Amino acid sequence: MRKLFKRLLGSEPKHRIPPHMVWKDQEFFQRAKKNHAVSGIPDIRCYFLQSCIRSLEQIPGAVGECGVREGKSALFMMEASENRRDFYLFDSFEGLSDPIPLKDSIRSAFRKGDKHRRFAVEYEAVRSRLEKNPRFHVLKGWIPERFGEVSNKTFCLAHIDVDLYQPTLDSLNYFYPRLSQHGIIVCDDYGSGHYPGARLAFDEFFADKPEVPIELPQGQCFIIKR
Repeated sequence: MRKLFKRLLGSEPKHRIPPHMVWKDQEFFQRAKKNHAVSGIPDIRCYFLQSCIRSLEQIPGAVGECGVREGKSALFMMEASENRRDFYLFDSFEGLSDPIPLKDSIRSAFRKGDKHRRFAVEYEAVRSRLEKNPRFHVLKGWIPERFGEVSNKTFCLAHIDVDLYQPTLDSLNYFYPRLSQHGIIVCDDYGSGHYPGARLAFDEFFADKPEVPIELPQGQCFIIKR
């Protein structure tokens, strides 16, 4: 009866992982949890990224990430990767960029009760954490300012977690033509009602492409390049 009342009142824990799920016991996931106790996207989303990168063992290219925050998703991917790939990590570290009216939720770009941007982090702390590994290359700046510095690279995986319409679209325009065949693009915010611009950008971009975004119940979507 207590459990029933909790469900009715909405107090059941969100994203609860059933104990019989075996993915959380995978060695590479447990190693990442142990080695990298930083905040960021939920564990279930990190595991999906780990699963993606492990599926790309035979696909050439680097890993690109737009929206780094504290570095959790990049660190988890690195722990799961069996190839020594380079990771090119793009973020302003100043929080979300300016939302676009009628495409983005303006309120969601700023912290509740003030005008400070959401998801701003201390750049030097993140850079120091990540660049201990020579495979990580942190490029600070608003998207797409620094994309040109790696324009000669090919990518096997691009993780786009920038929440809003314009930087999501800019990231797709940049990474899609540089993505290896059978490479993967993941959008972290596709299913979020707080960030409708990410979904809009993906749907617009792939409207005339052979790939169709596959939506996941934890909020992500992905495509595999044909």
